[in-house]
Amino acid sequence: MESAKKIFAIIDEPSKIDVSMNSNLQTVANPSTMKGEIEFINVWFRYPTRKETWILKGINLKINAKEKVGLVGESGAGKSTIT
Repeated sequence: MESAKKIFAIIDEPSKIDVSMNSNLQTVANPSTMKGEIEFINVWFRYPTRKETWILKGINLKINAKEKVGLVGESGAGKSTIT
């Protein structure tokens, strides 16, 4: 029970990353047009605290509705970031 409390406390912690700082972000959250698909098109990502290291470099990935995908790679390859 204590472990679950700690996990939920971490999940509820506000992000230290201010997404409003990046004007290139697009918001696509219209429930009436959602299909259950996930698609990344030329996604680049780096953490604001590590500006010299790109975690994702031009990633293209499409996951169709009801499709299962396993992400495999070395430590630091961006698996958690994609998730």
